[in-house]
Formats: sequence, structure tokens, C-alpha cells
Amino acid sequence: MMTVQECIDYVESHLEIRYATENGAYTSGRTITPQGAVNHSVGCAQPNADVFHKLMNKTSCGWGVNAILGDFHKGEGKIILALKYNSRPWGCGAGSKGSWNNTKVQWEICEPAGHTYAGGTMINYDIAKNQQFFNRMWKMVVAWNVYMVKKFGYPVSGISDHAESYRAGYGSNHSDVGQWWPKHGKSMDALRKEVQAILSNSDGVISSDVVKIVNYQAKVIADDGLNCRIEPVVKPGNIIMTYPTGTVLNISKEQSGWGFTGAGWVSLTYVEKITENIGTEDDDMDLAKFKEFYSQMRKELQDNDSSAYSKEAREWAINNGLIAGNGTQINGEPNYMWADILTREQFVTVLYRFAQMMGKA
Repeated sequence: MMTVQECIDYVESHLEIRYATENGAYTSGRTITPQGAVNHSVGCAQPNADVFHKLMNKTSCGWGVNAILGDFHKGEGKIILALKYNSRPWGCGAGSKGSWNNTKVQWEICEPAGHTYAGGTMINYDIAKNQQFFNRMWKMVVAWNVYMVKKFGYPVSGISDHAESYRAGYGSNHSDVGQWWPKHGKSMDALRKEVQAILSNSDGVISSDVVKIVNYQAKVIADDGLNCRIEPVVKPGNIIMTYPTGTVLNISKEQSGWGFTGAGWVSLTYVEKITENIGTEDDDMDLAKFKEFYSQMRKELQDNDSSAYSKEAREWAINNGLIAGNGTQINGEPNYMWADILTREQFVTVLYRFAQMMGKA
């Protein structure tokens, strides 16, 4: 097992900073205060990181992540920093409770060549053949997650994958990385356990004590309420009180994934930021900024996420040429943007195509 410093050295010796300057997540200039991370895998048999960087570095691209990890078929692999470390990514979409794009840094992990997909399931994946690729990938992913925890101080419990973001209500319905890692005996729990072991000192406490001054409000989202503690650490006799679910807290300091409320410390894993820079007037919202935010919202809807009830209708519309889509997804599939807004122009186009089918136009 590597030490923290060995993880940092390993990452920095394999890191390429190549911002995708044409990507909307980059040009928006929006940043976040990371409270965790989302690990993605690309969902197709493509091991080359440069392929995905090229796809991402386009104005038409509807996704964008902070980093791309790949090239494990060539050797130890590499990391491309495609957005700034604290840029707000367009990674996991949104769920019933919101989006972890607002609170978690994210990266795509390349998969080896040679398999296909049926839905979210890998087909003809050769475990033995790909074991070396996976071992190299695992070493890099562990080191990278350690590196990012040290950089931002979020808790190891805040490390997740895309599938977990969906189950938590903060992402779209994807299976990664659970469709891949268990084939090699690994999981998100195994990743968190290994990262924790590297970061922990002899007392089991993350060795990061940098206090950051902040100023925002956050709402308690833990179902059973949230404990407020004397110190930013879990230990017996440390609980002052418990905030009920839905309580709005004023956070003035952050330390190692904890936030100070004025009364004590709470884990930021169980709160959702709702306002930034409280006590200051937000006077920079204008038409241009609104259009920018509206465009970003639209992009989060412009993918193939859809409900099972519409499957037959969607297939009929595609097969009969009523819906053509626009561009492609990261895995090369046509992007039909099922959840996006339908304009009048698009509506009449669909009607016209249907009329043509019926011999009426």
C-alpha cells in the first residue's frame, strides 16, 4: 500500500494539464466547493484518454468532467486534467433531490478494448486478459482519490460512483462503476476502505487540519438528523446536539469534510448547500448570466435518460424517422435528448414527418 506522499508523487508524475477550453463546463467559469467525488467509467471499450479529451473539447459536447484517467493498456496510464480542479462538472446529471454536479468533483475512467454493452451490462468481457489493465487502473484511481481528498479535505465517505449518485437521488440512472469493478473483486466500498487506510494516522483520524473560512447556508438532508460535535471528528462523548432533518445551518468554517455551525461541527456529507456568501447581495444576475445558467440546465437534460413506460413509443419514433437526435453520447450512441424541452419548431417538424408517413404532405 502506498503512503500519502507516494500517492501525491505518483499522480503528479502521470498528470497532464490540458483544459478542454471549448467545453461548456469550462467556458461557464462556474466553480464548486467539493464535498466529495464521483468516479465514472466511460461505458464503452475505449482505453485511450485522448479520445475522450477530444470528444469533450467541443462546444457541442453535453458532458464535461474534471479529469480523464486512461491509457492503462500502454503502461501505468495517465490523468488528463480537463477542467480546473474546482470547476463545476457536467458529469452525473440530476436525480430526484438535485445534482452532485453542484458539490462533487468528477472523472471518467477508460475501459479496456474488446467488449460490448447491452444496456448497462458488459458483454464478452475477458477478465483474465484485462487483469493487468485493471491493476494499473486501480493503482491510479486509489492514488488520485487520495490526492483529491488531500487537496480539498472532503471526507472519504463523500467518494462515490455514478450508480451511487442515482441511488442517493443526485444523479441520472447509470450503472458505472458497479458494472465493471466487481468482475475483478473490487467495489466502491473497497476503494473507500483503501483510501481511508492510506489517509488515516495511528488514531484513525484523517491527517488534514487546514481550516478554511467560508460563508454559506446548508440544509440537513440526513434522514435521522445530523449530530453536531465539539470537534470535527467522530469519537465518544463528542456530540453536543442533533439537528433535525431540514434544518438550515450557517457554515462559517470547513475542516477535513466538516463544517462549523457556530455551535459545533457537522459532517458536510449530510448537508446540501443552498446559498453562497450569505449576507451579501447577489447583484450580478443579468440576462446574459440567466441565459448561461438556462443553457447549462438544458445540457443536463440532453442525454438518453428515459423511463421504461416510453420504451415502445421511443423505438417506434426512431424506427419511423420521427426523432433523429443530435450528436452522440460519450459511448458513441445517438443522443436523442429525451428529457429536453420540445420547441414549437421541433414540434411542427415531428408533425410534418408524421404527415409525410401518412401520405398527407
